[in-house]
Amino acid sequence: MIRFARFEIDEIMPLVGKGLGKVEIRPGLFFNSDSQRLLVFKYKGINCTSCGLKGTHFWLQKSENESDNSFHMDLYATNLLGIEVLMTRDHIIPRCKGGPDTIKNQRPMCLPCNGYLGSLIDSPENEIINIKAEEVKIETAI
Repeated sequence: MIRFARFEIDEIMPLVGKGLGKVEIRPGLFFNSDSQRLLVFKYKGINCTSCGLKGTHFWLQKSENESDNSFHMDLYATNLLGIEVLMTRDHIIPRCKGGPDTIKNQRPMCLPCNGYLGSLIDSPENEIINIKAEEVKIETAI
């Protein structure tokens, strides 16, 4: 990953979900302000829904193998050891179990927790269960 610039939460969040599409955040540096990942953070929060780790800053970055201007904004938290942790969006009902790729079916989660859950489904009672999407009705805002 190649990092270009660090941004505070309050520099990015006001731009998210406004229908602006690609926004030039610095001269020649654009990001998609309406990406589904950013919308999940805006509408569902910046805390990991599993461990509570809080996103604190964004990095504008791109993969090393991308040659064009395909920059993206990634949210990071800093854990108790001072190590940056990537914040991701977790599918409540995993896509491999038939869950939709919608904001309603997503929640913010740090990468370690998301990796731990894998394709399991976390019930409202915080019990890990293994069921298919058609067996669950999602009643979440947005």
